[in-house]
Amino acid sequence: MLARHANQLMNVLERAADVGCAEVTKQMVLHWYSQERMTVGIWRDIQDKWEEIMEHIGRPRTLPLLVGDSPGLWVFVWGEGLKANEGAWLKDVSGLAKRKSDETLESA
Repeated sequence: MLARHANQLMNVLERAADVGCAEVTKQMVLHWYSQERMTVGIWRDIQDKWEEIMEHIGRPRTLPLLVGDSPGLWVFVWGEGLKANEGAWLKDVSGLAKRKSDETLESA
């Protein structure tokens, strides 16, 4: 990932931390990572960056970042009272970072 792409991703995640939600196109994320589809490694990197942001702003690293899957778009959401369950529209990014690649959210 190029440094400028990492900065763009961090801006999206920081907006989610600041406002409570932020959107990004799936194609943009795939472009930043030079990939054709989402992988567990990408979700892990997003989770790591989220934890870094939480630590920086003085929040527990364990506060979940949730992602909503929409055609062509992901919406990152967080909040101390939010929870995701198995059938929910929102998925916990840390859970996606632990799954097999074929079980992750679709890439486009």
